Order: sequence, then structure tokens, then C-alpha cells
Amino acid sequence: MAKRTTERLLATRWHEAGHTVAAKVLKVDQVTCKPQGIAGKREQRAAARRCIIATYAGMEAEKLFQPDAIDWHGDDENAFELSRQWAVIPRGSSVVGDDAHRKYLEKLRRESRRLVYQYRLLIKGIVEAPVENRKLKGPSAAKCTGLSSTHP
Repeated sequence: MAKRTTERLLATRWHEAGHTVAAKVLKVDQVTCKPQGIAGKREQRAAARRCIIATYAGMEAEKLFQPDAIDWHGDDENAFELSRQWAVIPRGSSVVGDDAHRKYLEKLRRESRRLVYQYRLLIKGIVEAPVENRKLKGPSAAKCTGLSSTHP
């Protein structure tokens, strides 16, 4: 396995911090990102939509650090799969993968980009925070981002 470069590791920190902040703001379970246990199809689709936005947030945050970054993490595929699995498609469309569906996913990516830009200083706080045992979680994550566990 090739040794990771410092630049690649830093880009990955930006990427993962984007996912983390978006998931926290959108109240998404970042690990599973599955709207299970939610009653009603409308609520499930709304939860899946938030998961898709959080999925795109990693790449959008990474682009703050490295504007020409390419999506090697598979976030596009993951977002598409979430959309297919939970029927997150535009109104009036019934075909996953058609032009209307792709345009809708691009709209969700733009929402993610706006969210990342809005919280860019918090994302930067995670990236720049000291890391112990390669993990940043719990109170330490909340402290460095300024996001409490009750943040909307």
C-alpha cells in the first residue's frame, strides 16, 4: 500500500469534516445514513434527502481546500444509490437516472455546497483540531466546531 502524502491526508480531513458538520447540522446518523425507524414515506424521503446532502458535503468541503479535487471517494455513487433506494426523485418523475433525476441530484449537491460554505469555519475548526488516536469525537468535536449536540 502506498504511503499517503501529507496533502492527501489533509484533503481527506477536509472531506470527512464536511460530512461530519453536514450530518450534525442536518441531524443525520452519519454512520448508517439510512432513514429507518421513521414513519411514513414522505418523512423517509425527507430523511434520505438530508443523507444525500450530507453525502455530497464531503467532496464540497474538500474542494474548499483543493478546488480541483476529483471525487475519488465515491460520494456521487453513494448519493445516487441513496436516491434510488429511497425514491428521492423530483416530483412528476418515476425514472431513476433520467435527466430530471440527475438535475435533481445536482440541485441537492448545490444545497450541500451552500451548507458547506455556510459552515466553512466550523469545518476548518475540525481540520485544524489536534487529533488523538486518529479520532475526533464527542465533546472534543463539539468544542472545536462550536456545534452543540442540540444544534439545529
